[in-house]
Amino acid sequence: MEFKKFSSVDELMDDMMKPKPFYIEVWYNIRNFYDDWCPKSLYRKVDKLVRWYRWGFNPEDLWSLDYATAKFLLPRLKKFKETKHGSPSLLNDDESLQMAYEEEHGKLNFTKDEHGNMEYENLEKLWDFALQKMIDGFEESMNNDYHDDWDKHKKIIDDGLFYFSRYFTTLWD
Repeated sequence: MEFKKFSSVDELMDDMMKPKPFYIEVWYNIRNFYDDWCPKSLYRKVDKLVRWYRWGFNPEDLWSLDYATAKFLLPRLKKFKETKHGSPSLLNDDESLQMAYEEEHGKLNFTKDEHGNMEYENLEKLWDFALQKMIDGFEESMNNDYHDDWDKHKKIIDDGLFYFSRYFTTLWD
């Protein structure tokens, strides 16, 4: 957005006195009506709808963007895990994911094909593990009952965000 520069106060005042576009006048008339005749709660609801339409999201989401983001992503990640068709090939080379899986679930039987790629079942297990870590992280970030063990709460969130950022580009079906 470009701002107009004025060389004098008179030039600024002249510009302010020019007629405004029709929709601006309508908006101010509606707003003034609500200010004068409607309860503040109704005015806030209408104003919120206008901002939602203009911005494309609920303005109250900005108050706690982490919660709003988790609330948006969590059901989509769950459905993605439920309906996925395969797993990303880059899991073949991800030794840190394999080690993390083995720490929690025990040793995987890593057999590789003639091209050096893991069998589908192992890739599927690793992909499910990574997706579950993402889901757990977003669920934990929406949980406000963590006062007993902050370190555990933070670790679950950090693990989920780590896997989310690492495999973000593979979240397609």
